[in-house]
Amino acid sequence: MFDDLTKAVAEFKKAKSVCIFTPEIKSVDKAASVISLAKICLNENKSFQIICPKELANSIKSMFDQEGLEIFKDTLSRDYIVSVNYGSTHIEKVVCKKDEENKKLNFVITPKDNVFNFDNVELISGGNSFDLVFSLGLNKLDDSLEEIFTKVSVISITKRDTEIGKYKFLINGQRSYSEVVYEFAKAFSRSTSEEILNILLQGIISRYKLLENGNNDGWPLVTKLIKYGADFNKAFRVLNYSKDFSNLELQRKVMENIRIDRENSAIWSKVLAVSDVDTKGRIIFNICKDFSLAFVIYNIGSEKTKIVVESNNVEKYPLKKLLKVLSGYGSESRVILKNNEMLSEDFEKRFFEAINSLFNLSIF
Repeated sequence: MFDDLTKAVAEFKKAKSVCIFTPEIKSVDKAASVISLAKICLNENKSFQIICPKELANSIKSMFDQEGLEIFKDTLSRDYIVSVNYGSTHIEKVVCKKDEENKKLNFVITPKDNVFNFDNVELISGGNSFDLVFSLGLNKLDDSLEEIFTKVSVISITKRDTEIGKYKFLINGQRSYSEVVYEFAKAFSRSTSEEILNILLQGIISRYKLLENGNNDGWPLVTKLIKYGADFNKAFRVLNYSKDFSNLELQRKVMENIRIDRENSAIWSKVLAVSDVDTKGRIIFNICKDFSLAFVIYNIGSEKTKIVVESNNVEKYPLKKLLKVLSGYGSESRVILKNNEMLSEDFEKRFFEAINSLFNLSIF
Protein backbone atom coordinates (compact mmCIF):
# COMPACT_ATOMS: atom_id res chain seq x y z
CA MET A 1 0.00 0.00 0.00
CA PHE A 2 2.82 2.42 0.89
CA ASP A 3 4.30 2.20 -2.61
CA ASP A 4 0.91 2.94 -4.22
CA LEU A 5 0.35 5.81 -1.77
CA THR A 6 3.69 7.41 -2.69
CA LYS A 7 2.94 7.11 -6.41
CA ALA A 8 -0.62 8.43 -5.99
CA VAL A 9 0.67 11.47 -4.11
CA ALA A 10 3.19 12.11 -6.90
CA GLU A 11 0.35 12.00 -9.47
CA PHE A 12 -1.66 14.46 -7.40
CA LYS A 13 1.27 16.87 -7.13
CA LYS A 14 1.54 16.95 -10.94
CA ALA A 15 -2.21 17.34 -11.55
CA LYS A 16 -3.66 20.73 -12.46
CA SER A 17 -7.36 19.80 -12.76
CA VAL A 18 -8.88 17.27 -10.35
CA CYS A 19 -12.25 15.51 -10.35
CA ILE A 20 -13.57 14.18 -7.03
CA PHE A 21 -16.24 11.66 -7.98
CA THR A 22 -18.56 9.53 -5.88
CA PRO A 23 -21.85 7.89 -6.95
CA GLU A 24 -23.52 8.85 -3.66
CA ILE A 25 -22.75 10.42 -0.29
CA LYS A 26 -24.80 8.95 2.54
CA SER A 27 -22.32 9.07 5.43
CA VAL A 28 -20.48 11.80 7.31
CA ASP A 29 -17.34 9.70 6.80
CA LYS A 30 -17.51 9.95 3.02
CA ALA A 31 -18.64 13.59 3.08
CA ALA A 32 -15.68 14.51 5.31
CA SER A 33 -13.31 12.71 2.93
CA VAL A 34 -14.65 14.50 -0.16
CA ILE A 35 -14.54 17.89 1.60
CA SER A 36 -10.97 17.26 2.77
CA LEU A 37 -9.80 16.37 -0.74
CA ALA A 38 -11.45 19.56 -2.03
CA LYS A 39 -9.71 21.60 0.70
CA ILE A 40 -6.34 20.11 -0.25
CA CYS A 41 -7.00 21.09 -3.89
CA LEU A 42 -7.88 24.64 -2.78
CA ASN A 43 -4.75 24.92 -0.67
CA GLU A 44 -2.63 23.79 -3.63
CA ASN A 45 -4.39 26.15 -6.10
CA LYS A 46 -5.62 23.24 -8.21
CA SER A 47 -8.88 23.51 -10.13
CA PHE A 48 -11.34 20.84 -9.05
CA GLN A 49 -14.92 19.70 -9.38
CA ILE A 50 -16.98 17.53 -7.03
CA ILE A 51 -19.40 15.26 -8.90
CA CYS A 52 -22.13 13.21 -7.21
CA PRO A 53 -25.11 12.17 -9.37
CA LYS A 54 -27.47 11.42 -6.45
CA GLU A 55 -29.26 13.96 -4.26
CA LEU A 56 -27.82 14.46 -0.78
CA ALA A 57 -29.74 14.28 2.47
CA ASN A 58 -30.09 17.71 4.09
CA SER A 59 -27.71 16.85 6.94
CA ILE A 60 -24.98 15.88 4.44
CA LYS A 61 -25.67 18.78 2.08
CA SER A 62 -25.29 21.25 4.95
CA MET A 63 -21.70 20.05 5.49
CA PHE A 64 -20.80 21.16 1.94
CA ASP A 65 -22.81 24.38 2.23
CA GLN A 66 -20.91 25.34 5.38
CA GLU A 67 -17.63 24.96 3.50
CA GLY A 68 -18.90 26.86 0.44
CA LEU A 69 -18.42 23.83 -1.82
CA GLU A 70 -20.64 23.18 -4.82
CA ILE A 71 -21.57 19.67 -5.93
CA PHE A 72 -22.40 18.91 -9.56
CA LYS A 73 -24.55 16.04 -10.76
CA ASP A 74 -22.72 15.92 -14.09
CA THR A 75 -19.29 16.94 -15.27
CA LEU A 76 -19.01 20.44 -16.68
CA SER A 77 -18.74 20.72 -20.43
CA ARG A 78 -15.32 20.22 -21.98
CA ASP A 79 -16.21 22.79 -24.69
CA TYR A 80 -15.25 26.46 -24.88
CA ILE A 81 -17.87 28.70 -26.48
CA VAL A 82 -17.29 32.08 -28.09
CA SER A 83 -20.57 34.00 -27.72
CA VAL A 84 -21.43 37.25 -29.56
CA ASN A 85 -24.44 39.32 -28.52
CA TYR A 86 -25.85 40.11 -31.99
CA GLY A 87 -28.79 41.92 -30.41
CA SER A 88 -26.39 44.68 -29.35
CA THR A 89 -23.92 44.40 -32.23
CA HIS A 90 -25.36 44.10 -35.75
CA ILE A 91 -23.40 41.43 -37.55
CA GLU A 92 -23.28 40.75 -41.25
CA LYS A 93 -21.45 37.46 -41.06
CA VAL A 94 -19.09 35.26 -39.01
CA VAL A 95 -16.49 33.14 -40.83
CA CYS A 96 -14.02 30.61 -39.43
CA LYS A 97 -10.70 30.65 -41.32
CA LYS A 98 -7.77 28.30 -40.86
CA ASP A 99 -4.33 29.91 -40.96
CA GLU A 100 -2.11 26.97 -41.86
CA GLU A 101 1.08 29.01 -41.98
CA ASN A 102 0.74 30.26 -38.39
CA LYS A 103 -1.24 27.24 -37.16
CA LYS A 104 -4.15 29.39 -36.04
CA LEU A 105 -7.93 29.23 -36.30
CA ASN A 106 -9.38 32.72 -36.87
CA PHE A 107 -12.99 33.73 -36.31
CA VAL A 108 -13.73 36.67 -38.62
CA ILE A 109 -16.68 38.84 -37.55
CA THR A 110 -17.99 41.40 -40.07
CA PRO A 111 -20.27 44.06 -38.52
CA LYS A 112 -23.03 45.65 -40.60
CA ASP A 113 -22.23 49.26 -39.71
CA ASN A 114 -18.41 48.93 -39.56
CA VAL A 115 -18.56 49.49 -35.81
CA PHE A 116 -17.90 46.61 -33.47
CA ASN A 117 -17.99 46.56 -29.66
CA PHE A 118 -15.81 43.83 -28.19
CA ASP A 119 -17.70 44.09 -24.88
CA ASN A 120 -20.40 42.04 -26.61
CA VAL A 121 -18.05 39.08 -27.12
CA GLU A 122 -17.91 36.53 -24.33
CA LEU A 123 -15.84 33.39 -23.84
CA ILE A 124 -17.91 30.81 -21.98
CA SER A 125 -15.34 28.57 -20.39
CA GLY A 126 -15.69 24.86 -20.02
CA GLY A 127 -12.73 22.83 -21.00
CA ASN A 128 -12.90 20.64 -17.93
CA SER A 129 -10.59 17.89 -19.12
CA PHE A 130 -9.33 16.47 -15.83
CA ASP A 131 -5.86 15.04 -15.48
CA LEU A 132 -6.63 13.21 -12.21
CA VAL A 133 -9.76 11.61 -10.72
CA PHE A 134 -10.35 10.67 -7.09
CA SER A 135 -13.06 8.01 -7.12
CA LEU A 136 -14.76 7.15 -3.82
CA GLY A 137 -17.07 4.15 -3.64
CA LEU A 138 -17.33 3.41 -7.38
CA ASN A 139 -16.99 -0.28 -8.28
CA LYS A 140 -18.43 -0.35 -11.77
CA LEU A 141 -17.91 2.05 -14.66
CA ASP A 142 -20.86 2.70 -17.00
CA ASP A 143 -20.90 4.50 -20.35
CA SER A 144 -21.99 7.83 -18.85
CA LEU A 145 -18.75 8.08 -16.87
CA GLU A 146 -16.31 7.33 -19.67
CA GLU A 147 -15.78 11.04 -20.42
CA ILE A 148 -14.51 11.58 -16.85
CA PHE A 149 -12.46 8.43 -16.38
CA THR A 150 -10.95 7.88 -19.83
CA LYS A 151 -7.26 8.66 -20.43
CA VAL A 152 -6.61 10.04 -16.92
CA SER A 153 -5.01 8.68 -13.77
CA VAL A 154 -7.62 7.42 -11.30
CA ILE A 155 -7.16 6.96 -7.55
CA SER A 156 -9.89 4.63 -6.25
CA ILE A 157 -11.03 4.26 -2.65
CA THR A 158 -13.61 1.47 -2.39
CA LYS A 159 -15.15 -0.97 0.07
CA ARG A 160 -14.83 -3.85 -2.42
CA ASP A 161 -12.25 -4.92 -4.97
CA THR A 162 -12.51 -2.92 -8.19
CA GLU A 163 -10.85 -2.80 -11.58
CA ILE A 164 -11.25 0.98 -11.67
CA GLY A 165 -8.16 3.00 -10.97
CA LYS A 166 -4.43 3.08 -11.45
CA TYR A 167 -4.04 3.20 -7.67
CA LYS A 168 -6.53 1.32 -5.47
CA PHE A 169 -7.10 1.66 -1.74
CA LEU A 170 -9.48 -0.84 -0.21
CA ILE A 171 -11.66 -0.14 2.82
CA ASN A 172 -12.62 -3.16 4.85
CA GLY A 173 -14.49 -3.41 8.14
CA GLN A 174 -11.61 -1.87 10.07
CA ARG A 175 -11.10 1.24 7.94
CA SER A 176 -12.91 4.39 6.89
CA TYR A 177 -12.76 6.75 3.91
CA SER A 178 -11.50 9.44 6.28
CA GLU A 179 -8.62 7.24 7.43
CA VAL A 180 -7.45 6.62 3.86
CA VAL A 181 -7.69 10.32 2.97
CA TYR A 182 -5.83 11.17 6.19
CA GLU A 183 -2.99 8.83 5.14
CA PHE A 184 -2.98 10.51 1.74
CA ALA A 185 -2.91 14.00 3.28
CA LYS A 186 -0.02 13.12 5.60
CA ALA A 187 1.95 11.56 2.74
CA PHE A 188 1.31 14.69 0.67
CA SER A 189 2.37 17.15 3.35
CA ARG A 190 3.79 16.85 6.85
CA SER A 191 1.93 20.01 7.88
CA THR A 192 -1.71 19.14 7.18
CA SER A 193 -3.87 22.04 8.36
CA GLU A 194 -5.92 21.83 11.53
CA GLU A 195 -9.01 22.59 9.43
CA ILE A 196 -8.55 19.45 7.29
CA LEU A 197 -7.62 17.30 10.29
CA ASN A 198 -10.79 18.42 12.13
CA ILE A 199 -12.95 17.55 9.11
CA LEU A 200 -11.37 14.10 8.85
CA LEU A 201 -11.77 13.66 12.60
CA GLN A 202 -15.53 14.25 12.19
CA GLY A 203 -15.57 11.45 9.61
CA ILE A 204 -13.74 9.02 11.91
CA ILE A 205 -15.90 9.89 14.95
CA SER A 206 -19.00 9.29 12.83
CA ARG A 207 -17.70 6.12 11.14
CA TYR A 208 -16.90 4.44 14.46
CA LYS A 209 -20.04 5.84 16.16
CA LEU A 210 -18.02 7.39 18.97
CA LEU A 211 -20.87 9.80 19.79
CA GLU A 212 -23.02 6.73 20.41
CA ASN A 213 -20.51 4.76 22.52
CA GLY A 214 -19.78 2.61 19.50
CA ASN A 215 -16.73 0.81 18.14
CA ASN A 216 -13.62 1.25 20.30
CA ASP A 217 -11.40 0.71 17.24
CA GLY A 218 -11.88 4.38 16.37
CA TRP A 219 -10.12 5.82 19.42
CA PRO A 220 -6.51 5.04 18.32
CA LEU A 221 -7.25 6.93 15.08
CA VAL A 222 -8.69 9.86 17.02
CA THR A 223 -5.57 9.93 19.21
CA LYS A 224 -3.36 9.90 16.11
CA LEU A 225 -5.13 12.89 14.55
CA ILE A 226 -5.05 14.83 17.82
CA LYS A 227 -1.31 14.17 18.03
CA TYR A 228 -0.87 15.82 14.62
CA GLY A 229 -2.97 18.87 15.48
CA ALA A 230 -6.69 18.03 15.26
CA ASP A 231 -8.96 19.65 17.85
CA PHE A 232 -11.29 16.99 19.27
CA ASN A 233 -13.54 19.54 20.99
CA LYS A 234 -14.17 21.43 17.74
CA ALA A 235 -14.90 18.27 15.75
CA PHE A 236 -17.14 16.93 18.51
CA ARG A 237 -19.12 20.18 18.74
CA VAL A 238 -19.70 20.31 14.98
CA LEU A 239 -21.11 16.78 14.99
CA ASN A 240 -22.99 17.07 18.28
CA TYR A 241 -24.84 20.26 17.25
CA SER A 242 -25.43 19.38 13.61
CA LYS A 243 -29.18 18.73 13.58
CA ASP A 244 -31.48 21.22 11.92
CA PHE A 245 -34.75 22.57 13.35
CA SER A 246 -36.92 19.97 11.59
CA ASN A 247 -34.99 17.23 13.39
CA LEU A 248 -35.42 19.09 16.68
CA GLU A 249 -39.17 19.07 16.11
CA LEU A 250 -39.00 15.38 15.27
CA GLN A 251 -37.17 14.61 18.52
CA ARG A 252 -39.86 16.51 20.43
CA LYS A 253 -42.44 14.13 18.92
CA VAL A 254 -40.20 11.19 19.82
CA MET A 255 -40.30 12.30 23.47
CA GLU A 256 -44.07 12.76 23.35
CA ASN A 257 -44.60 9.20 22.08
CA ILE A 258 -42.38 7.34 24.57
CA ARG A 259 -43.62 3.92 25.63
CA ILE A 260 -42.23 2.18 28.72
CA ASP A 261 -42.08 -1.59 29.19
CA ARG A 262 -40.61 -2.24 32.65
CA GLU A 263 -41.21 -5.98 32.45
CA ASN A 264 -38.82 -6.22 29.47
CA SER A 265 -36.57 -3.35 30.68
CA ALA A 266 -37.29 -1.51 27.42
CA ILE A 267 -38.14 2.07 26.48
CA TRP A 268 -39.15 3.01 22.95
CA SER A 269 -41.00 5.42 20.68
CA LYS A 270 -42.57 5.51 17.25
CA VAL A 271 -43.05 8.59 15.07
CA LEU A 272 -43.93 9.62 11.53
CA ALA A 273 -41.23 11.65 9.75
CA VAL A 274 -41.72 13.57 6.51
CA SER A 275 -38.12 13.29 5.26
CA ASP A 276 -34.87 11.49 5.98
CA VAL A 277 -33.77 11.38 9.61
CA ASP A 278 -30.47 12.55 11.08
CA THR A 279 -29.59 9.73 13.49
CA LYS A 280 -26.23 11.04 14.77
CA GLY A 281 -25.93 10.94 18.55
CA ARG A 282 -27.63 8.73 21.11
CA ILE A 283 -31.39 8.28 21.33
CA ILE A 284 -32.60 11.38 23.12
CA PHE A 285 -34.51 9.56 25.87
CA ASN A 286 -31.95 6.80 26.50
CA ILE A 287 -30.67 8.36 29.73
CA CYS A 288 -32.15 6.10 32.43
CA LYS A 289 -30.16 3.22 33.98
CA ASP A 290 -33.41 1.29 34.61
CA PHE A 291 -33.65 0.23 30.94
CA SER A 292 -31.44 -2.21 29.07
CA LEU A 293 -32.94 -1.62 25.62
CA ALA A 294 -34.05 1.54 23.82
CA PHE A 295 -35.28 2.02 20.27
CA VAL A 296 -37.07 4.49 17.99
CA ILE A 297 -39.11 3.54 14.93
CA TYR A 298 -39.12 6.29 12.30
CA ASN A 299 -41.73 5.78 9.58
CA ILE A 300 -40.56 8.09 6.77
CA GLY A 301 -43.55 8.64 4.54
CA SER A 302 -45.42 5.46 3.65
CA GLU A 303 -42.57 3.41 2.18
CA LYS A 304 -39.41 3.94 4.25
CA THR A 305 -38.70 2.89 7.81
CA LYS A 306 -35.59 3.45 9.89
CA ILE A 307 -35.21 1.89 13.34
CA VAL A 308 -32.47 2.98 15.75
CA VAL A 309 -31.77 0.47 18.54
CA GLU A 310 -29.44 0.94 21.51
CA SER A 311 -28.38 -1.65 24.07
CA ASN A 312 -27.27 -0.59 27.54
CA ASN A 313 -26.40 -4.21 28.37
CA VAL A 314 -24.51 -5.79 25.47
CA GLU A 315 -23.98 -9.06 27.36
CA LYS A 316 -27.75 -9.51 27.58
CA TYR A 317 -28.70 -7.75 24.32
CA PRO A 318 -25.86 -7.96 21.74
CA LEU A 319 -27.47 -6.05 18.89
CA LYS A 320 -25.37 -7.49 16.04
CA LYS A 321 -27.70 -10.48 16.24
CA LEU A 322 -30.37 -8.28 14.66
CA LEU A 323 -28.16 -7.68 11.62
CA LYS A 324 -28.33 -11.39 10.80
CA VAL A 325 -32.08 -11.18 10.16
CA LEU A 326 -32.67 -7.52 9.25
CA SER A 327 -30.92 -5.06 6.91
CA GLY A 328 -28.76 -2.46 8.61
CA TYR A 329 -25.41 -1.71 10.21
CA GLY A 330 -23.87 -0.99 13.58
CA SER A 331 -22.19 -2.47 16.65
CA GLU A 332 -23.19 -4.59 19.64
CA SER A 333 -24.37 -1.46 21.45
CA ARG A 334 -26.14 0.37 18.58
CA VAL A 335 -27.65 -0.58 15.23
CA ILE A 336 -29.61 1.28 12.56
CA LEU A 337 -32.07 -0.88 10.62
CA LYS A 338 -33.69 -0.02 7.26
CA ASN A 339 -36.50 -1.70 5.38
CA ASN A 340 -34.93 -1.43 1.89
CA GLU A 341 -37.36 -3.31 -0.42
CA MET A 342 -39.66 -4.56 2.35
CA LEU A 343 -42.95 -2.78 3.05
CA SER A 344 -42.80 -0.61 6.18
CA GLU A 345 -45.61 -2.48 7.90
CA ASP A 346 -43.99 -5.86 7.24
CA PHE A 347 -40.58 -4.58 8.31
CA GLU A 348 -41.89 -3.26 11.62
CA LYS A 349 -43.63 -6.58 12.27
CA ARG A 350 -40.42 -8.47 11.43
CA PHE A 351 -38.44 -6.22 13.80
CA PHE A 352 -40.67 -7.00 16.79
CA GLU A 353 -40.57 -10.71 15.94
CA ALA A 354 -36.76 -10.53 15.80
CA ILE A 355 -36.12 -8.75 19.12
CA ASN A 356 -38.69 -10.90 20.92
CA SER A 357 -37.30 -14.20 19.64
CA LEU A 358 -33.59 -13.31 19.75
CA PHE A 359 -33.67 -11.78 23.24
CA ASN A 360 -36.58 -13.73 24.77
CA LEU A 361 -38.76 -10.62 25.12
CA SER A 362 -42.47 -9.89 24.68
CA ILE A 363 -42.55 -6.29 23.40
CA PHE A 364 -45.54 -5.24 21.28
